[in-house]
Amino acid sequence: MNYNAPHRHAVIELSQSAVVHNLKVIKENAHAKEIMAVLKANAFSHGLPEMAALSITAGATRFGMAMLDEALTLRDLGYIQPIDVLGLTDPRYARLAAERNITLAFSTKESIKAAAEQLAGTGLTLKVSLPVDTGLNRIGFKSREDLVAAIQEVSAQDTLIFQSMWTHFATADTPNVDYVDFQISEWQRLTHDLPVEPNEKHFANTGIATWYPEKINTDIVRLGIGLFGINGSVPIMFDAIRVDTSFIIES
Repeated sequence: MNYNAPHRHAVIELSQSAVVHNLKVIKENAHAKEIMAVLKANAFSHGLPEMAALSITAGATRFGMAMLDEALTLRDLGYIQPIDVLGLTDPRYARLAAERNITLAFSTKESIKAAAEQLAGTGLTLKVSLPVDTGLNRIGFKSREDLVAAIQEVSAQDTLIFQSMWTHFATADTPNVDYVDFQISEWQRLTHDLPVEPNEKHFANTGIATWYPEKINTDIVRLGIGLFGINGSVPIMFDAIRVDTSFIIES
């Protein structure tokens, strides 16, 4: 992949030490065991090949992408780490994802069944994640009844593996603690005492892992903009919450 643009006057300089620092600080703050480096949109325009290499060097153990094509690019670059596609993918590409060991997200029982049909007779298995909408209002299950039906559908298919369940917090980098608490209660309501548990759960993004780590208990943190030292919540959150001044992510 060639991103050379010699006639442009703007460049991005990537600091390995800054990426290492940012990952380490947020991982320790959230008491996480793993970091999923979210490198969607060409790693937030920082260059996917370059940021993938820096993320793994810094200690990330897996990747999160928005689209299947981005995940395929990482596989073509030689990365063997787990990759989650966090956006929705057409079920007709289930076989391709299974061949490349890429986890796909589905938000309806019908799309899950369609993905299983694509894998029939292939001998392949696809890792499936089920997003839960706790208040971001983007994608995911809002009804517990629908979520349970989807889990049962995944479990009934020999070609599917119930790999993960996750949500994404809105307003987790603002002083709106009431909405953070609401989303946590929604997660608990929707996911408590399910008929089958996934292999893993993840629901901590940069915002909540940075500002509200005491409210979460998760082994995996999805680190997106924080990896790059982007913190749009400053100075608001520094004014609202007492923060150790040593806890500063670097750009």
